[in-house]
Amino acid sequence: ATVPYIISDGIPVTDAAPGGRVQGREMLAALVALHAAGIGLDDFVAVDFSDPRGVVLRSSAGTEVLLGSADEVPDRIKELTALLPTLVIGDYRLIDLRFGGEAILVPRKVVNR
Repeated sequence: ATVPYIISDGIPVTDAAPGGRVQGREMLAALVALHAAGIGLDDFVAVDFSDPRGVVLRSSAGTEVLLGSADEVPDRIKELTALLPTLVIGDYRLIDLRFGGEAILVPRKVVNR
């Protein structure tokens, strides 16, 4: 079985050496939610916690998913996993899930008619 991995930026740890622990319960809960959902296996390669009020998930195609604050990430991940089967992630530049229950999708190309 493949173990999901994802690059995580901006997470404070107790020690940079192996065995260091994540500081911040909400960030740990967010990482657990990402792992439980399998995020990191296919489309998503990085999550940025540099601003805990605005966590950003990035896809291999360059799509940014705005997840809101670190404590909201587990709920936003549930919403994202429900949304993923209905779209092609690479077709979007931005997916904004910060408002809970509502997704704002910004396509890569805007076609003017």
